[in-house]
Amino acid sequence: MIRLDCPCGKVYVVQDEYAGKRTKCPACNSPLVVPSGAPPDPDAGRKQAPPSWWFADPHQPHPQPAEASPASPANPTPARPEGQAAPPPSKSNSESKSNSESKSESKSKSPVPLALGGIAFLAVALAVSWAAGIFSGSREGGGPSPPGPGMVQTQTPGGDGGSGGSPGPPSAGSPTDPEGSPPEAVGSAVGSAEVEEDGAGAAELQMLVPAYFYPAGPGLGEWERLFEAASRVPVVAIANPASGVGERPDPEYVAIIDRAARRGVTVIGYVHTNYGQRPAAEVQEEVDRWVAFYPGIRGIFLDQQASQAAFVDHYAALASHAREAIDDALVVTNPGTICDQGYADPRVSDVIVIYEANSGFDRFQLPGWADRVSGVRFAVIPHQVDSPDRMRDYVHLADRKGIGLLYVCGGGFDRLPEFWEDEVESVRRINRGEAP
Repeated sequence: MIRLDCPCGKVYVVQDEYAGKRTKCPACNSPLVVPSGAPPDPDAGRKQAPPSWWFADPHQPHPQPAEASPASPANPTPARPEGQAAPPPSKSNSESKSNSESKSESKSKSPVPLALGGIAFLAVALAVSWAAGIFSGSREGGGPSPPGPGMVQTQTPGGDGGSGGSPGPPSAGSPTDPEGSPPEAVGSAVGSAEVEEDGAGAAELQMLVPAYFYPAGPGLGEWERLFEAASRVPVVAIANPASGVGERPDPEYVAIIDRAARRGVTVIGYVHTNYGQRPAAEVQEEVDRWVAFYPGIRGIFLDQQASQAAFVDHYAALASHAREAIDDALVVTNPGTICDQGYADPRVSDVIVIYEANSGFDRFQLPGWADRVSGVRFAVIPHQVDSPDRMRDYVHLADRKGIGLLYVCGGGFDRLPEFWEDEVESVRRINRGEAP
């Protein structure tokens, strides 16, 4: 196996048969050439190949397994490792000559045939290299397919396979759980726009969970499952004590939000906006109560966001107030559908929940303007999903579409789905560069 390093920080392991061939980094799309003769990765045999779509190229079909690939054209030169010069022909005793004859022949030889022979040898070597796909033109000219099934990503030192990942929760240090041991956090919740714009690496897929279960009795067990998941994937939890913050602080929520901060879960507070019809002063007053009742809150979830351009300034003012009340506040807005491009201004939203429905996610497409904006991420919440297989398909599909946060919901928001652990594992595998 051959180690392949990308400048963005990703590290892959490639089967020897792909030496000298080209591919793209699935994280940053940088073109890569698999080196020849690199030392093998001792753990390569235990790693699973990523899905073939990671190496999709608009100029050529998806790679196929070796046994299904069409036969390669006959090699006009004897088989030998790529890049290795052909060995010189051996001389027989009958071809050897006496010292005196050799000297006389060497004197009579002209340097022209030797030069022509060198040029011919160089031409053959270049042809072999071109056929092997070493030069950049070979891919567009119908060269060999890039490595797909034989390429796997390894874990980068000091991380979980990501190249930088997302920034940690605002103002959060190195948390420890109530038992005094640090959590095994692999990443943290959505960060600021600056990270996206700076291009610090491919952001991780994160989970945005409407945690509408009371943190006592059976509901406390659901929060405990969230805490455990946060040791493997970044989790943002939406707290909702009373269809909003309520009229007074609840000690159970005070305790759970405090624990969440120590366990690596970013908790944001639910506030409904009635599609732009709720007065701004009323919404802002509820944001202030969130901060007064629950100082550990890290952001605001503005539900029932309007989708028309006429309300963009209204939501910009709400987001500004939330950021004044909460340092580095995470502002998530939820139209639940495609909205006007103005909401993708980072002054209005950090995250837009652009899909929330119980059907049609397999046909969902981001709006045409999505690739022209930066600093804002998109989230999706498919619900009423009835099987683990469909959940895995949706996680895979969301990642392919460039979604930053998701939650695949089985039933209602009053409990986690039965396939919760499988969903967490699917997201973790995506973030590690493995098949979900």
